[in-house]
Amino acid sequence: MPDLTLAAGGDTAEPDSEAANASGATARVLPWRRTTVLSVAALLFLVIAAMRVATDDPSTAVGTLYLLPITLVAAEFGLRGGVLGALVASALTIGWVLAFGVDLPAGEIVVRCLFLLLLGYCFGLAGDRLAQAAPDRALIAEQNLYIEGLTVHGLVRLDDSGSIARWNRGATEILGYSEAEAQSQPLALIFGGPHEAGSLPREMLEGAAHSGLWDEERWVVGKGGERRWAAVSVTPLADGGRHAGFALVLRDLTAAKEARHESTRMWEVSFEMLATLRFDGHFQRINPHWEEVLGWSVSELLAQRSVEFVHPDDRERTEAEARKLAQGGHKTVSFENRYRCRDGSYRWLLWNNTASTEDDLIYAAARDITVRKEQEAALEAKEAQLRTASRELEARVEWRTSELAAANKELETFSYSIAHDLRAPLRAIDGYSYAVLEDYGSKLPKGARDDLGRVREASQRMSTLIDELLGLSRITRRELLHVPVDLSVLANEIAGNLRLQESGRDVQVEIEQGLKVTGDLELLRLVLQNLLENAWKFTAQTKDAHVELVRIGRDNGSSTFAVRDDGAGFDMRYQDKLFRPFERLHRKEEYGGTGVGLTTVARVLHRHGGRIWAEGTPGHGATFFFDLPTRQEQDA
Repeated sequence: MPDLTLAAGGDTAEPDSEAANASGATARVLPWRRTTVLSVAALLFLVIAAMRVATDDPSTAVGTLYLLPITLVAAEFGLRGGVLGALVASALTIGWVLAFGVDLPAGEIVVRCLFLLLLGYCFGLAGDRLAQAAPDRALIAEQNLYIEGLTVHGLVRLDDSGSIARWNRGATEILGYSEAEAQSQPLALIFGGPHEAGSLPREMLEGAAHSGLWDEERWVVGKGGERRWAAVSVTPLADGGRHAGFALVLRDLTAAKEARHESTRMWEVSFEMLATLRFDGHFQRINPHWEEVLGWSVSELLAQRSVEFVHPDDRERTEAEARKLAQGGHKTVSFENRYRCRDGSYRWLLWNNTASTEDDLIYAAARDITVRKEQEAALEAKEAQLRTASRELEARVEWRTSELAAANKELETFSYSIAHDLRAPLRAIDGYSYAVLEDYGSKLPKGARDDLGRVREASQRMSTLIDELLGLSRITRRELLHVPVDLSVLANEIAGNLRLQESGRDVQVEIEQGLKVTGDLELLRLVLQNLLENAWKFTAQTKDAHVELVRIGRDNGSSTFAVRDDGAGFDMRYQDKLFRPFERLHRKEEYGGTGVGLTTVARVLHRHGGRIWAEGTPGHGATFFFDLPTRQEQDA
């Protein structure tokens, strides 16, 4: 195999670690072999010298044996080896003569040494010529191992005609053809055959021969028709100055091309404003979204430093951030500044950046947040308005509260004043009517006595109404005292009192146990008293009457209760009148009362954060529902 070298101007790919290991192993052959040659030659010199001493023969017969080690070192080391071997043999000859007193004329000794030097010189020249005529076997082995061992790149040896002569495993990995299948095939095999390759193989070889290197990225075609993107390099080879074919290197770039293609597509379709910037502040590359957002063309943006587009108030911060990035070890997250648009307006951008000190580039992604900033500004303005309005409202509420407190105080004073002023005449009317009946009752006609009786009854009823109204007013103003309350206990006490007051009635009262709430004890007692007294009152005409208090549900921290009876009931068309003061659905001759009790119940429940409603059917009873928080911390 000839010793091939790349022609001037040629270049090859760097070997991978696998091929480097192989060539390194081969390179270690030369020192090992030369060491062995030297050792054998030295041993031969010693053996021949010993033989000469042992025979004590001054003839040249034994001396000619020195030609063996001289020839050996001359064949391995060339001229230098041959001369060195002759010098060693001459030194041994002179040493033998001097050491053992051999009777040889000085002239003969000189002739023998010159003869050895001449033979060493001749053998050395012959060794050099042989080395030039035939390549070094170790170098050939190294080349073969390099070509066969390299699998990352495809290496192809082409002969003068452009046919494939050698094909390594890397080429098989890329194209699928074995070396046996590829040998003697034209270069067009790599590009899908002569028809598809056209004039490309000829252009490649001519270009490499002319300039020393043909290098291009293009599609190559594998055994199964699979297309792969590869870097193809062709370099001419020389053998001792004579052209000896070409070397072709294939590097598979398919994965890299697909990654670049995907990256480019993502770059172009991204809604983010993507850019790479040099450390000097100029854009190196930007995606189309920049033009859509700012209105500047790509060339206009690339022509100026990026900071020229930044709002003057933001430039110092922006340049400081860029310096931090350029120093390395820094990453920008959520940095905001304003960029000038072509129409002179500014857009707010939110940046995430990172820098690479290896290629002196900043990789940046920006997002247009102008709408968000405008919304935040509008929201901040609204919040400021709301804060102002809130302060005004608080001041107004405080003023209204003080006015209401004053009005309540005046109303309370007025109520007690009116009550006092009304009670005095009512007592006088009642008292004088009673005195007339006592003093002159026997002298008055029956009709006059009846009239005076109705006057007394009306004045007493009026006094009771005044008391009820004052009580209702106190309920509205009174401070609530929240404590745990057991409604079951209260209801049992009230029912017991009702039975004592009307012991002749047979009313079945059922009260569910464990009805616990939180509220004002006295006011909740008033609620149950009014509801149970109403049920007791409106079942007066019902035989075997039934009244009950039960819990019917729980929901989100509150409980709903019901007071049911099977008494007179009411018409649902008039249910809105039930909780109005002084409204009555039955004649007072049938059922007594002032018409304030249910109004009082509604106000107490409202102050506790609850409510009341009712359902009924005439002649079939009524149910009053009310709910109360099971836990209540403050006045509703």
